[in-house]
Amino acid sequence: KHLVMSLDLLNRFIALLSTHGGRDKIAKVFHYGARIAVVYYTSKGLTKSAESTERFRQTIGESRRIGRFFGSLTTIPSILGSLKTLPGSNLSTADGAMNAALFVAHCCDWLYYLSDNLTFAASYDFISLPPATVEWLDNIVGCYTWLVSVLVWIVWSVKHYFSLQKELKVVSKKSSQEDREKTKKLAAQSRSTLLLAFSLFCDLQLAIFFIKGYWSSRMAGVFGVCGGLAGLYDSF
Repeated sequence: KHLVMSLDLLNRFIALLSTHGGRDKIAKVFHYGARIAVVYYTSKGLTKSAESTERFRQTIGESRRIGRFFGSLTTIPSILGSLKTLPGSNLSTADGAMNAALFVAHCCDWLYYLSDNLTFAASYDFISLPPATVEWLDNIVGCYTWLVSVLVWIVWSVKHYFSLQKELKVVSKKSSQEDREKTKKLAAQSRSTLLLAFSLFCDLQLAIFFIKGYWSSRMAGVFGVCGGLAGLYDSF
């Protein structure tokens, strides 16, 4: 029995590693965990350990940026799909305001990936950008588009969670086999949506940290690790 459970966990982990999203969540935990370690080593006067951990943190960060190559292209289908549901379109729904907000979020994701790809390319001299432009793309375009996108997705996930809970409350009162299966499915979707909302909340704090420096570096690390772990738990 224990062997079967171990093999099941191994297969789940392999499935997680087979996706970019899964690998990025693992890298995120290491990336922000290293930030916490750097703060700790620095406070203890362990300069060598702090420096080596900071190099590790930066390397993980660069590897995550590589994973975002051509990310702006992957958002185009979502943008086009959102256009069809905007108020006034043939496929518009009752929640026009949310559809419009999701369209904005997809556009922000496109800009975020584009700015990240451009500044990454400029850092290795693949393209030439003035320092002021790189700073603007990193600190203004990248950070604020991330902030707006995360805020929209938090609102969507909270609305979706309560919608699922409302449906779950109705279905759970029924006793047919089909309804029991639907209840399990809705419960799993509710859990997944709640974890998504928590992970997005952590990302929101990170966006605020990079824009305003409101949180300490240690707290930014904590938010990053918690958000990554929530994503891993949901995927696993």
